[in-house]
Amino acid sequence: MKKILLACLLVLCSCSVARIAETEPNDDFNHATEIKAKQKTEIIGFLKDKNDVDIYKVTIPKTSKDEENTEKNLSITLAPATGIDMGFMVFNAKYDFIKGINDSPAGEKENLMNLGVKEGDIYFLRFQGLFSASAVIKSTSGYTVILEIQDKANIEREPNDKKVKAASLKLNMEITGFFNPQKIWNIGGNYSDEEDWYRIEVAKGDSILDFDISGVPFVDSAMSVYDENDYKLVEIDNYGDGQGESYHYLGVKGPAYYTLLIKAKNNSGSFTVPYTLRTNFRSYAGNSEREPNDNRSIASEISTKVIGDPGNLISGYINPAGDQDWYKIRLTGRKHIMHVKTESAENLDIVMKICDEMGDVLKTINNMGKEATETISNMGIIPDKTYYLVIADDSGKNSNARDPYKTTITFNPYDKGKEFEPNNKEADAELLEVGSKIAGYLAPREDVDCFKLNVYSEVSLKCSVTGVPGIRIVMEMLYPDGQSKILTSENPGKMLEGVFKLPAGEDCILKLRGADSRESNVRDEYVLTVSQN
Repeated sequence: MKKILLACLLVLCSCSVARIAETEPNDDFNHATEIKAKQKTEIIGFLKDKNDVDIYKVTIPKTSKDEENTEKNLSITLAPATGIDMGFMVFNAKYDFIKGINDSPAGEKENLMNLGVKEGDIYFLRFQGLFSASAVIKSTSGYTVILEIQDKANIEREPNDKKVKAASLKLNMEITGFFNPQKIWNIGGNYSDEEDWYRIEVAKGDSILDFDISGVPFVDSAMSVYDENDYKLVEIDNYGDGQGESYHYLGVKGPAYYTLLIKAKNNSGSFTVPYTLRTNFRSYAGNSEREPNDNRSIASEISTKVIGDPGNLISGYINPAGDQDWYKIRLTGRKHIMHVKTESAENLDIVMKICDEMGDVLKTINNMGKEATETISNMGIIPDKTYYLVIADDSGKNSNARDPYKTTITFNPYDKGKEFEPNNKEADAELLEVGSKIAGYLAPREDVDCFKLNVYSEVSLKCSVTGVPGIRIVMEMLYPDGQSKILTSENPGKMLEGVFKLPAGEDCILKLRGADSRESNVRDEYVLTVSQN
């Protein structure tokens, strides 16, 4: 028996809640049940048969005196009858589709959170059941809809599931949103991905921008950042369910805008627990990386004003997995010796490389293992020449989006008493004069230090090198005819001396290295002395 309900309105005096029953027929837009929404409105309706569609024309009330505060958010909750699968769609006053929801199993609630609306505007809500051929409709197959209107402050505004509909995101503000729905139910019954897009305007200046998304239980989130040319700068997906995501030190220059895409993976979602999106925007001080800096063409330029200042560490993040951070270093004036120390963050095995201006590797440092500090010693810097420092995780599989590594770079003017790396190859050997001393490090592992000797007349030389803890030093003299003489210290840390005869007017190469390629010491220098015997 067809049951037609007459419209009724019961206003509860104790609070601003309206309870409204549908009025049949309301199967199309022209006959929609009209609702003057309150702050909270309850709608009661029935599905009279499998093909029944119920449409409501909802007018958002005008309550604000200030024209700038007329934008509100509307949340919609549909509670179907037990065992009934229902969904709903939202349209604007021109009947344009806005969004559709059909996430939950039969008999469970459907929710749309934070739909952006404006006071005085009209919206249409279309409800229907999704029935199998054998389903039975009972006269008790009723449903309830709850509409709640909220202020929009610091809350996302749906629909923002496309870049062209991106919600404005104010800098240094927090905003809350929902991974809701899990999928968008479209006209025709197909589904598309639910995404939250935000637009960030940068007025001017050279700045740094951080993003942090809080975790939501049972939701695996991801985010991507795009520039105004739709170029994807980065995609972040480091953590699993309930852990959120972070991206720090994005370099931005105004005037420009950037867009941020947030989404839940694997059809996960939540309409009960919101995520919180935080931004941190500040001027670039030169003491950090500026993402993206994954290759030499976009390397972060390190200000020499902070290099070597103990209070100004250069910090960066290995994020996402596989990230490489490139830093550009260029000095003027005179030769310098550079020392680099990088303190690792949790879960990382830091590897550092020094590259020349073409990106070719001059030296690789990977001594200490996971979560340990890596050090580069006595790297020679030639003035007016470009070098690159590259910092990464050795495996390329680990990342840490929340804890930065910390790098200190110091320069000392070069003098002849210090080695000048790289000097691992015979072609790079430093010229060593008879009667001189030179200090250096046998680090990283497999390091070889080469020195060139050339005497005017045949001479016998005594070469001595102080001991280095943890290393059995090997001293090798390589002669022009290909012959060599090799000496090895008896124990780690013990001084080594040798006497070598050198021919007149020809280059001989003296090499120092560890007896075991695994041995190295970045803390203790050796001192090599060459004197006439």
